[in-house]
Amino acid sequence: SATGAAYANRVHNAGARTAADGAVASPRYLSVNNAFGRPWIANAPRGLGGEGTIAVTDPDGAPLANAPSDVAGGVFAGRRTPREAIATSMRSGWLAQWLDRRASGQLTPGALDAGAFGTALLGASLSTIFIAYTASSIAGAFFATAAGFAGLSLWGYTTKRDLSAFGTFLIIGLVGIIVASLVNLFLNSGPLGLVISVVGVLIFAGLTAWHTQRTKAMYSYVAGTPDEGRVKIMAALSLYLDFINMFLFILRLFGSSRN
Repeated sequence: SATGAAYANRVHNAGARTAADGAVASPRYLSVNNAFGRPWIANAPRGLGGEGTIAVTDPDGAPLANAPSDVAGGVFAGRRTPREAIATSMRSGWLAQWLDRRASGQLTPGALDAGAFGTALLGASLSTIFIAYTASSIAGAFFATAAGFAGLSLWGYTTKRDLSAFGTFLIIGLVGIIVASLVNLFLNSGPLGLVISVVGVLIFAGLTAWHTQRTKAMYSYVAGTPDEGRVKIMAALSLYLDFINMFLFILRLFGSSRN
């Protein structure tokens, strides 16, 4: 029954290149990653001389849902799911394919450079808070953020609940916050600004827990590989941005203005 349609990669990853492959097909080895809590099954569906597959399965036996790789999903298979950047869609035209290119593994080329650039700009903008707010209110907001961040990260790391769907909702909320903030630049509405700050704290609190859980899951993919260092840096960058944004929203809510 493990080779049936209910256990095919397309159950959770319909767009993957290995969508038709199953979790189990002439299995050779089985291991369980304790950090990730998922079985890894090494298969030889085309014999020992053919292309092999490695399936990462959820508790229901189907290949991994919410997988980091859209190309592989929960089943990695030789040259069909390489680590280098490949077009994720089959749309015609060089421009469409170029726009669709992303890493088939866990990393997107250029993401680290873009993150470093964004962090540099963020660092410059943070310096203005010392002009707008008193030192005591900045310190209070910082320590409150640090305590909340530590608790949320601990919960995200230890919880057994899958936060993937929760994370998708938070990303949508983050887009809404960005749009509302842009609108409020023109309206300059105090009540709207208050709502944005409250929702912003909640969104980045949730993102902290989700990013911690996602980091724990992704690390199991790359532990011991050349990508391990880059994943650590990108994970640290994500959590750093969560902390900074949560701190800024808390400061806007409770900070004392120098004016």
